[in-house]
Amino acid sequence: MPLFVNAGSGQRTEWLTLRGFAPSLNRMHSEITALGGKDLGGQDTNVSFYQIAGGKSMKLNTILVALFLVSTVLISNASEKLPGPSHGISYPSGWQDWASISVSHRTDNNTLRMILGNAIAVKAARSGQTNPWPDGAILGKVVWKEKQLENWKAAISPEQLVHVEFMFKDSEKYTSTYGWGWARWVGDKQEPFNNGPEVCTACHTPVKDRDWVFTDPAPFPAID
Repeated sequence: MPLFVNAGSGQRTEWLTLRGFAPSLNRMHSEITALGGKDLGGQDTNVSFYQIAGGKSMKLNTILVALFLVSTVLISNASEKLPGPSHGISYPSGWQDWASISVSHRTDNNTLRMILGNAIAVKAARSGQTNPWPDGAILGKVVWKEKQLENWKAAISPEQLVHVEFMFKDSEKYTSTYGWGWARWVGDKQEPFNNGPEVCTACHTPVKDRDWVFTDPAPFPAID
């Protein structure tokens, strides 16, 4: 959430920007209001514009610095809570908000899978540019054990999370593993899997002529 403050005086205008967590910005709102700052509003609810009279910018700058440090600590603490790396690859924070590429159902082990992608992967999937996938594409697969729906016996749905696994396309960085970085995090606690990427490539060998990817992107309506 960005917040913009005009702390200028006379012909001089100084727009200061702070990005941080909501608690810090809520506190800043109170501090600026106490200094006589006028909320000018914004074009959406996630942006606030303030204007404050000259002569008080030093105190405002002090508040900005203090809140920036608080936000930095909060962000640092949040990053420390991420799971550890798998095969030397960092956990892809924010993958839960990625768009869907496809779904699959394995009848041999009774699992459901949702295949997600970052923006590069989704664009490639929607346009059919998947053999090869472009560098920068990240594919994610979320795997659950299946269960029968209580009120619809003919339907199945996800139950226990088994693991999430990712393929990171970088044809130069991952030359030894066929152009992909392979990673997996297991269970609700997302414990990193580090038994070696060869476990992954061995499974994907049957689709080596499809750029090592099993997934067929699902058809989506092309509506502008």
